[in-house]
Amino acid sequence: MKADARAAALQLLNEGWDGRLPVQPLQTAKVLKIGVAKVKLEPDVAGYIERRDGRTCIHLNRDDPESRQRFTCAHEIGHYMKHGEGDFAYVDHRDKLSQEGVDPDEIYANTFAATFLMPEQAVKEFVDLRVGVKQMAAEFGVSKLAMKTRLESLGLL
Repeated sequence: MKADARAAALQLLNEGWDGRLPVQPLQTAKVLKIGVAKVKLEPDVAGYIERRDGRTCIHLNRDDPESRQRFTCAHEIGHYMKHGEGDFAYVDHRDKLSQEGVDPDEIYANTFAATFLMPEQAVKEFVDLRVGVKQMAAEFGVSKLAMKTRLESLGLL
């Protein structure tokens, strides 16, 4: 499952990423013909993706920090990449269960988002330059926690 998510993220990066950081998930959504709306959501909802009648839209919590919105957007693109053209809806709640990472769809979407926003080779280049986690997080446009988790998953921290 994680391997499939990484492969999907790498394919998308190979098709459209120009190598500049940070990776732009909102632009990627546009290329995929996915609408993105920043809206008022409940505090425990980071966002959701919905596909109905052939139209897809990602809704992001406008009150979340920019780094969180970027990760949520990439996460929701992950759901889209996994589920394709059929009608579906996924809501990304920030609750205890979602943080435990036990739901297969959420594991897939989180792995996709981390791989997409923090490409392994770029991360390794920063590590080789001995750039700290805080600066790396800023360069990749993610939270320090997301950056630290990615470094750990790559065995670099």
